[in-house]
Amino acid sequence: MSSLVVVGSVAIDSIKTPFGERARSLGGSATHFSVSSSFFTDVSVVAVIGEDFTAEDEAVFHERKINTDSLQRVPGGKTFRWAGEYSFDLNTAKTLDTQLNVFADFKPQLDERQKKTDVLFLANIQPELQMDVLKQYPDIKVITVFGKWDDGTAQKAVADAVAVHKNFDGMFVQGGSTGAVRALIDAKHKMIPVAGEAENGFRKLCVAHAKDGLVCASLGQSPGLHHQSGAAEHATWPHAEAEQPVPPQFVAGEPAEAGGPAPLGHERVQPQAHVDRAAPP
Repeated sequence: MSSLVVVGSVAIDSIKTPFGERARSLGGSATHFSVSSSFFTDVSVVAVIGEDFTAEDEAVFHERKINTDSLQRVPGGKTFRWAGEYSFDLNTAKTLDTQLNVFADFKPQLDERQKKTDVLFLANIQPELQMDVLKQYPDIKVITVFGKWDDGTAQKAVADAVAVHKNFDGMFVQGGSTGAVRALIDAKHKMIPVAGEAENGFRKLCVAHAKDGLVCASLGQSPGLHHQSGAAEHATWPHAEAEQPVPPQFVAGEPAEAGGPAPLGHERVQPQAHVDRAAPP
């Protein structure tokens, strides 16, 4: 029995950054989540692919011993494709092209073994499909919704999810953090813990609504800094008082040369994350 089942997208991405580009790269939420999770537990992936998904692509799952019995291959179909571009901060992706292809008609079905899993993770599928999966597995422990890494789409996705699922106990957001929080506020949802990325708008909302019970973690890393130091981590919690400025990012990690200057003009600190708490954990 797999201890974790992930239902989501397997995609072929085309990515452009200021530092290079790749026309064909394996992507998709189910891909990244299942590979990451496979370092800690047994994983089974439920997704759909087309005939253009090669044996080399699928080897990524096999190398991590991920169960692919429910990786549906559609004859004559094309795999979900996404093209995007990142600017220098690498925090926000600009979607250039989205081709759903076989993903547009994806109807996930869990087998009897998967219905007995310990944890079900729903990644990058519409809330309506999430509900279809939940009906197959009533003992759900973890769910996710998806946007497209921008605030507008994330706000609509979370608003739709709240309308369908009604109540959430917490939320982790990768991109679109500002829009996700705005959706909770607009829906008058109870304030819940939200973990997001290093987005200034997100941090400002967290500060402004800390008095209402919103507790946030804003996490991110500077790719350039990570490249120079080999390890970088930012951890910032908003102050409880909205009048206080959003705390700066503090860097955890030593520069490449011991005793050398802090990279990219950041303040030099000891290798530990700096945390300002808005409320007791």
